Amino acid sequence: MRPGAEAAARPGPRRDIGSPPRDEPLSDLIRDVAQQAGSLVRAELRVLRAEMGTGLRRAKHGAVLLAVAAALGLGAAFMALLAIAALFAALGLAFWFAALLTTLLAGIAAALLARAGLDAMSSGPVPEHTLDQLRKDRMMVGETLR
Repeated sequence: MRPGAEAAARPGPRRDIGSPPRDEPLSDLIRDVAQQAGSLVRAELRVLRAEMGTGLRRAKHGAVLLAVAAALGLGAAFMALLAIAALFAALGLAFWFAALLTTLLAGIAAALLARAGLDAMSSGPVPEHTLDQLRKDRMMVGETLR
């Protein structure tokens, strides 16, 4: 038998949170609080895994769609940049200068879009329900120990 197994197997009076206090030894009360806290943590971890799993599956699907869109958009953007450079050249600029100007404009646009994308991605999936429940559980355990 592992250490402490006889204590866990020992039947004793059990008090649910919120029920009126009874005359129980302090060791039984501490054991009950520890068992209930353990059960509570395990339950909250199950909820956290489920909540995070849903958010991550959605994010994975979105990332795949984004990658396909980026691949298609890259070809379209390259052709559009060639057309802009040809337009500048048709307006009388040397083609090398038209290509350089187009590259600079595209670089500035890319930097602005990258910054906006990073800002949008800065907050990952947050398990709001689990965090809120953990705050409530902490307050309840604190009140129970008083």
